[in-house]
Amino acid sequence: MTTEMDKAAAAVESHLDEVYGYIASLHSLVEQLVPDSGATLSSDRLKGLDTVVLSMVSAIPWVGGGGFVAALDVVDRDHRFWEWWTRADAQASVRRLHPPRSSTGGAEYAYESMQWFREGERGMRTVFGPFVDFAGVNQLVILCTEPVIVDGRFLGVAGADLVVDGFEIQMVRLLRELPGRSVLVGATGRVIASTVATLAPGERFDAEGWESFGVDLGRAGWTLCTQ
Repeated sequence: MTTEMDKAAAAVESHLDEVYGYIASLHSLVEQLVPDSGATLSSDRLKGLDTVVLSMVSAIPWVGGGGFVAALDVVDRDHRFWEWWTRADAQASVRRLHPPRSSTGGAEYAYESMQWFREGERGMRTVFGPFVDFAGVNQLVILCTEPVIVDGRFLGVAGADLVVDGFEIQMVRLLRELPGRSVLVGATGRVIASTVATLAPGERFDAEGWESFGVDLGRAGWTLCTQ
């Protein structure tokens, strides 16, 4: 059983590795476009991120979008800044995603208070979710991020959204290779995928009575549970 669990865990990690390859490209592009550690970020300065996101959503059908979210000390705190692009249609074109704004023009989404952003400030990669995306997409997503640091200065995080509807299909195919019932659980204790009909993605999962196996603990912190 351990060998089967190892194989399943490695397969899950390979899916995340593919996404993180594109996130690394976003990261590198931000570093190239903002070479001066004292530079202030702007859309003009960050041209080209959409091209990387387009490549990513074209290659990986269960990725919903991606981009870069800026640290507040490199932008105006009252006008939080991000360059985030989302899949626009079945042909994998992308459109820029704008967060909801208040009547005064300030972004209402205080992303700097989110766990994934705070972990980025500490230099950590994060695989956060599943959760319902706030910005009008209205989908259950998993957010993968990594910090962008230039000359010791935290500029923000590069990342991508995994759409759970599509990602779950990939994961269930892997879980079905295991004997018995199996559940892939996120770091927050919510179901990502399951071969149990009554356990839907996003639901809280109680692992008592299940055999648990860590998956990608250094990055995702997921758990593979079997019974």
